[in-house]
Amino acid sequence: MKIIKVSNAGVGMIGPLECHSVSDGQGLFDTNFFGLVLLVKEVLPDMKRRRSGHIVVMSSIMGIQGLLFNDVYSASKFAVEGFCESLAVQAMKFSVKMTSGAWSGGDRV
Repeated sequence: MKIIKVSNAGVGMIGPLECHSVSDGQGLFDTNFFGLVLLVKEVLPDMKRRRSGHIVVMSSIMGIQGLLFNDVYSASKFAVEGFCESLAVQAMKFSVKMTSGAWSGGDRV
């Protein structure tokens, strides 16, 4: 049986950097990045043991290209993209797929 886990959690933060507290930014990273890390830590060991599975991460175009007044949000999504790229290499050694990407209007960007 192949296990597929989809991660689609995320919160946004729009506005000039100086209008947001560090605490707000940490909360955003807790959801957008560390939430994903916690999820992967839960499911990856079993997938590796089974040598099967697929983790799909819904990211954002802002993890590839920053956008005005989305500084902290973009940083969190860049972190997600880097995490997934790095993890995909080690997961591949256990026949586990890791897919991340930005989707827009039903089409992958």
